[in-house]
Amino acid sequence: FIVVTCNGIFGFDENVNKLEDIPDFFYINSIAILFPYVRSYISLITNQANIPVLILPTLNLTSLKDPLRQNTIEK
Repeated sequence: FIVVTCNGIFGFDENVNKLEDIPDFFYINSIAILFPYVRSYISLITNQANIPVLILPTLNLTSLKDPLRQNTIEK
């Protein structure tokens, strides 16, 4: 099993002052932006560990939109 914890930090322009101002499409697109990095990282680590390379398939992660919205914080 592989457990990955990934934190994405995104910046917004002056049009987004509160979490409620973040457009809905951000939550789906941000997952699509980060997933290829996680996917390649897992492939790299398994390759360097001298075990058969684990290549994750491309996945439809749109169901993670709501959990991402609930766990989005403002800094």
